[in-house]
Amino acid sequence: MTGSQYGAVHGVFEPRRNDEGTYAALARPLLAPDEPLRGIVAAELHNLVRRLPRRHRGKDKAGPAVVAWAALEIVTDLFGALVDLVLELPGLLIGAVRRLARGRALVGGWRSTAGRLAVDVRHGPSWCPVPDNDEVLLVFTDGRILLAAEAKGGLMEVFGELPRAELRRVTVRHTWISNRVDLRFADGSLLAVEAGLDNARALEALVRD
Repeated sequence: MTGSQYGAVHGVFEPRRNDEGTYAALARPLLAPDEPLRGIVAAELHNLVRRLPRRHRGKDKAGPAVVAWAALEIVTDLFGALVDLVLELPGLLIGAVRRLARGRALVGGWRSTAGRLAVDVRHGPSWCPVPDNDEVLLVFTDGRILLAAEAKGGLMEVFGELPRAELRRVTVRHTWISNRVDLRFADGSLLAVEAGLDNARALEALVRD
């Protein structure tokens, strides 16, 4: 793990920010006074994780105008999707083959630990109008894993958490076309995310810690 790609501030793993400052500095105000920060990892849900079913989508967080605009975009996109469907059939078949070859991206169902984590990530921070978010910063402390995102103005918002002990194993499954990393939980469930090599190795180290 090279310092130029993946930084450590006082022994804390964290991805590099585009702006000045560190994610660690943004995360510490969110923690309890005596709660140590162990690491921050940038990841996103694997592209084989399906969209949330209706029962888990809940109510839209945005105002009516934003929701209406998003709905209009969805309707207009449907026309393009129908036109492109025939052209995309080879890609859909490849996706099906990938699921068979690589395994499912979510094992255990939406009510498992992996499923609840996926639901929380999909809903994302408060500024996501619809629950289709993919990206997350995993903030590790001794006892918790916080799901967070960087907001405007140099702040960080937490939109979920789980006990750190629930995450039992990390398996890096990188290939030339995928940065897949499998997260395995105490209840036997599994969630696939995508994380670059440095983030993936940091995840492994934090779970072994």
